[in-house]
Amino acid sequence: MWRNSNSGWQKMNLLDLPPRIVALARGLGGLDSAGIRSSYLDAIGDAMLTYLSGDESLTRFRNSYKRAVLEHFDSMFYSGYVAGGGQISQMSEDDRGWLLAKINAELGYVDMLFQSLKALRKSQDTPQNLAGIAMQHAGMYARALDSVYAEGKARGLSGKEMYTLLGSDGKESCPECQRYKGQRHPIKWWRERGLIPSPGNHNYTCGNWVCDHHLYDDNMEPLAG
Repeated sequence: MWRNSNSGWQKMNLLDLPPRIVALARGLGGLDSAGIRSSYLDAIGDAMLTYLSGDESLTRFRNSYKRAVLEHFDSMFYSGYVAGGGQISQMSEDDRGWLLAKINAELGYVDMLFQSLKALRKSQDTPQNLAGIAMQHAGMYARALDSVYAEGKARGLSGKEMYTLLGSDGKESCPECQRYKGQRHPIKWWRERGLIPSPGNHNYTCGNWVCDHHLYDDNMEPLAG
């Protein structure tokens, strides 16, 4: 994971999280997944909009965004894990390792995001346009939080539950989508092959960005809403 120091954000272990951040994340644990997602949208949307609408350096707003990632990804993963029937005390090192890697990857994306926002702020001067852009970005980046919930739930399940890949092809449907669409397997099968649909999943050529494929159980309940 990453910590903010005098020399910038540096990688850190989950156990090294500042107590204040841990407390905030645990406080979010009282929210359901929709509440956590709403809180995250508010936090990252505010960080981007305030930066785009002002003339301050990006550092403070980028760090606010990164704190939101630390707080909400942790809580969303646990929310999904518990929804799947898992107990937090029984989470494996592999479970925690997946979450840590996901958080670290997202923090790296935030750096790139704010560089693009910096360039955008120089080219845009209409507040209404900037607000729309900020909300559009927030909605897109919040989809990463949905994938955290789906993975957490998949890991909280026993592993034997059967799930089928279904849904609309959307704007694009890649070879992997077409290959696995309609297939029914235990959730463990999907998880171990990295095939749980989620935005940015590179095991699908389309990255699951523009298709509308999801995993459904035999009662037609989606793995993640």
